[in-house]
Amino acid sequence: MISNQRKIPIGILVGILTVFAFYQLGIAFSPGTNPFAEVYEINSTYDELHLAIEKFKETHTEFVVPPVFINGTPAGKLCDKISSEGFRYFYVYFYYKKENKIVCTTINSDFEGKAKLRFIAINNGLNLGNWKDVNDDFGFFENRKIKRQFEQRILDPLVLSLEQKTAGNRR
Repeated sequence: MISNQRKIPIGILVGILTVFAFYQLGIAFSPGTNPFAEVYEINSTYDELHLAIEKFKETHTEFVVPPVFINGTPAGKLCDKISSEGFRYFYVYFYYKKENKIVCTTINSDFEGKAKLRFIAINNGLNLGNWKDVNDDFGFFENRKIKRQFEQRILDPLVLSLEQKTAGNRR
């Protein structure tokens, strides 16, 4: 028979393992194309966000992805595009020149018409195939750093431009 002093730690361990198991099941059955993506709800419509990204890339050309390679062979440009999965996801790619990394994001809208921007993955270098998923393939602290960097370089300027546009429309 197990003593009461041993029942408590065993109960705590069972509880922790149960929570972990449900967390893993939630990830396994999570909806969507990219279950680990960091999702940002933007206070605008899909079309407004799409236009803001186009303008952002026009004024910040350093974030436009240069020609890429596949297995060392030139593969042309990595263009922003609508997904082939049949959803209304629009894939948008940004480039971090200093770090030589490609950032993969998508935009879409929810049922209420609000835009969502998903930060999905980072490719190391211009040779495609070195993708690492945000919130999955990086350690805790590196993941936080990567998300903060994305927010400062891409997200915050986009949100600011959308807010300025909205404020200008109210006048």
